[in-house]
Amino acid sequence: FLKLAPNSCASPDADEYGRIKLAQAYGILGMLGMDDFLLNHISVRTASGDGFLLPEFGYLFEEVRPHHMVKVPLSEGEQVIPGIN
Repeated sequence: FLKLAPNSCASPDADEYGRIKLAQAYGILGMLGMDDFLLNHISVRTASGDGFLLPEFGYLFEEVRPHHMVKVPLSEGEQVIPGIN
């Protein structure tokens, strides 16, 4: 279980912290050999609570880096926001 920044820290820095910790989690699971399942993923809710982060499709767990994350908004009709913005 990864403890991320509290929701009261809803800032771009808090989302970047989430991207870093999520990429680290992917790396750890990749090292443990837990990346050989079909279409699995790990995601984390954004600090502001308005969406969640997960990596772009196509990367192996050990290849995932913080800049590969995309923000998926929870609001209906919004577009996916690339992690670099």
